[in-house]
Amino acid sequence: MIHRSPAPEATVLCFALLLLFPRTSSTATTGAPNTAAPCAPASCGDLAISYPFWLAGTHPPKCGHQGFQVTCVKAKAYLKNSVWTYQIQAIFYTNNLLRVTNANLSLDGTACNVGNFVNASSVLRPFYIDSQSDMELFFFYGCNLRAPQLPPYWSPLSCGNGSFAWLSGQYRPDDSSMALPGNCIVAMIPVLAYDGATGADYERLMEGGFLLNYLNEDFSQCDACSVGHGHGQCRTVVSDDGFQCYCSDGVYSTAACGTKRANWKTTIIGSITAAASLLVLCICMLIWKSKVKNLWFLLAKKTSSNNERNAEALIESYGSLAPKRYKYSEVVNITSSLNNNLGEGGYGTVYKGRLHDDRLVTVKFLHECKGNEEEFLNEVMSIGRTSHVNIVSLFGFCLERSRRALIYEYMPNGSLEKNIYSEKPKETSGWQKHYSIAIGIARGLEYLHHSCNKRIVHFDIKPQNILLDKDFCPKITDFGLAKLCHAKDSKLSMTGARGTIGFIAPEVHSQTFGVVSTK
Repeated sequence: MIHRSPAPEATVLCFALLLLFPRTSSTATTGAPNTAAPCAPASCGDLAISYPFWLAGTHPPKCGHQGFQVTCVKAKAYLKNSVWTYQIQAIFYTNNLLRVTNANLSLDGTACNVGNFVNASSVLRPFYIDSQSDMELFFFYGCNLRAPQLPPYWSPLSCGNGSFAWLSGQYRPDDSSMALPGNCIVAMIPVLAYDGATGADYERLMEGGFLLNYLNEDFSQCDACSVGHGHGQCRTVVSDDGFQCYCSDGVYSTAACGTKRANWKTTIIGSITAAASLLVLCICMLIWKSKVKNLWFLLAKKTSSNNERNAEALIESYGSLAPKRYKYSEVVNITSSLNNNLGEGGYGTVYKGRLHDDRLVTVKFLHECKGNEEEFLNEVMSIGRTSHVNIVSLFGFCLERSRRALIYEYMPNGSLEKNIYSEKPKETSGWQKHYSIAIGIARGLEYLHHSCNKRIVHFDIKPQNILLDKDFCPKITDFGLAKLCHAKDSKLSMTGARGTIGFIAPEVHSQTFGVVSTK
């Protein structure tokens, strides 16, 4: 007699929930010490390079964010991407700002090679022009204007006649090109202006550079990480550019160091209160569950016993006509402890095995399922009584509650699919051989439909379910979707389409192709 605990699921649920409470107080992973060496601030000339920037050749990528790699050449720091190169003049970590100059601009006093910065602004990310501080410096080239037509705020350049500079207003990202007289060519760059500056000061303005902003929510998290009890260090997850805070007690993705220790009293009190409430709830659940479970167990046991008795009675009714029944342990031994796997399909796994009389067999272990023992046995008995050269022979079966297996004769040449789609088809090549295989399949189907005591409709004929013996004689197998009907029945009801996509008769889905026949 097997005795079951009254409510195992409830017990496990309560235990699991109780275990979760002490863990919810921290989002840190343990075992990650606060080591300063790999990401300690580095220097390039007079600049200190630290998070979110990282110095190539000194810091590993985890010390900063993507796009913030700094290259140091002859004590000068540079930011680069595929479009631009900027020299860093200063970094203001507190305000998330840096002052840069365009390394590609020539400051030889001519200012005649300035490209239009507006077209390149979209590729600045993850940086942004600081529109509150930067101003627009315009350059006009080749203007066909006479002196009376020149605006008074335009300052001439040394490039030659018709070239001018103009310090405009505040930088506007969406500033459109202006309509100018004289067919001027216009270029604009952002600059950090100073009081009293005009277009005539273009060389000094270009040398001063402009401000870039690098706003990101991770940087505010870094501020919280680096202060407090633990003085954590900011890191980057290289795979997704996410944020991490390295503390002495672990690695945090959101919380700052010391958060857990600062709130330990509140956490403990809250955890104890919640655990006590949950314990009371679990006790009530166990009491209620035990009563319901006992009733369910008695009903299920009675139903299971009835199903088993009906299955045993059905097997006895077939007497000697029934295929041999094997125990599950015997089937496992036949397959040498499931050692030779031939493949896996939608309804089970197939193994190669050997019977006690040395006959090679194919053993198909069906996926575990409950109920329908009578339907399974009816199909086994019907298929087991078939005898045709083009139907695979069923040697035996196994039925132990939800464990089910079918034992077929072994086909050494495998499935038709592996032969016709093989790069080296061997004996199956040639239309004559294909024709004889098709005739064999048709004869097997004709036998199933018209020559059995109960007609068997396969519903899943495809190359994978046609096996070839040593002489390449085709044999139909895998009756997992088959349905049985009486020989006198002219119609067969279906609750839905059966079979494999690509091999189902089109008239099953649309009567445009015709009416579904028993063939």
